[in-house]
Amino acid sequence: MKRIFYILLMNILYFSCNPTRPCMDSNLIPAFTGYSNSNDFNSIIFRAYHQNGKFDQLMDTLFITDIQPNQLISGDTLYFWLSGNTTSQNHYRVLGPGYDWEIFLPESKKTFQISNIVNHQSEGQGRSCLNEISSCKINGEKIYPIFSGFRIGYPRGFIVVPLP
Repeated sequence: MKRIFYILLMNILYFSCNPTRPCMDSNLIPAFTGYSNSNDFNSIIFRAYHQNGKFDQLMDTLFITDIQPNQLISGDTLYFWLSGNTTSQNHYRVLGPGYDWEIFLPESKKTFQISNIVNHQSEGQGRSCLNEISSCKINGEKIYPIFSGFRIGYPRGFIVVPLP
């Protein structure tokens, strides 16, 4: 009886110490298709714009070189992991909601515009609670992120960005 009481008491204490709170916003992970070699580009630029779909008010930028540590290649697809990456001045969470984003690949001179990032606000306990992104637009086309079983960092939605 004491054992059951002790377990019950510990559960009550545990759950009272982990109150329900708003979850963190997640970010998108670009998945570039059409890759045969990870050396096809060595750098990537992320630009944050005021969220209006016009890409006319630049807010901040992140320039990343030597992308080898944050990438995973599967077949001809390069997944670019952005675990905690933020922009250089204002520290916006890269490819997260609240801003429109532009991805620029200097080597191929390709630009992708991501806007209308929609995530559902939820509540949960602990640090692993995330608001999943349900949709966004890439170059004006509505996209629904693909969720994967990968567990590198927090689970996030992949957006597939085809490279010609």
